[in-house]
Amino acid sequence: MTIGYLLQPDQSGQLAKRFAHLASSYLDQPEDAQKLGATIPLENLFRILEMLRYEAFSDEPSGGIISFESVESPLERQQREAWHTEIRQALGEALTGSFGEVPRDQAIGQVQSVLRWLASGTNAPPDATIATTRDFLRRFEELLQ
Repeated sequence: MTIGYLLQPDQSGQLAKRFAHLASSYLDQPEDAQKLGATIPLENLFRILEMLRYEAFSDEPSGGIISFESVESPLERQQREAWHTEIRQALGEALTGSFGEVPRDQAIGQVQSVLRWLASGTNAPPDATIATTRDFLRRFEELLQ
């Protein structure tokens, strides 16, 4: 068994970027959001927004069955512990850029209402909310490396 996987840099930002891209594409093709695989990016974006809303990001490492703490270099440990830094910053900037002076909780609620609609196909939000969410997803995707 190789330990190479455990020592790779964290890719949470890249996954969040992919989820934003997919959710944005579902706005263009809402029927695709009803497919089984679409729940993964939609649910994960929803959860990331909940983390932001409740300041529930954590630096708790997820080491697995065997902990290789002693093998990690300080740089690798720093990258792993700060997995959410880029995501939090991008979320904040995208929300401000798209929603302006709208309170953060309200902006998050609007994005989540669009995500719920995509996942369920019911209770379509107003067109303006969909347009603002589209802008938010585009900005969020662009801000992530």
